[in-house]
Amino acid sequence: MYYMGYYHLFHQYNKSMPLWGVNMSWAHAVSKDLIHWLYLEVALEPDQEYDAMGVWSGSSTIGPNGIPFIIYTGDVQFPTIFYWSLSGAYAS
Repeated sequence: MYYMGYYHLFHQYNKSMPLWGVNMSWAHAVSKDLIHWLYLEVALEPDQEYDAMGVWSGSSTIGPNGIPFIIYTGDVQFPTIFYWSLSGAYAS
């Protein structure tokens, strides 16, 4: 996504361990030239009831109001129920 003079790259990231699995987050990097990248703070991490087990696949885009918008799949697991929730977040 290109926004305010930077290319923004989001990818799945597990800051707890070098493995794919529980507590997946989204890392965030920016670049002006697509060659040199600067990693920023984690963009999304599992901190809500609807994504308690991980922030999974999704997409980012510019909304009609010009503000970046992220749609992602949140992972929630209960003792006998497993389901995914579709969630979204605006940039602040």
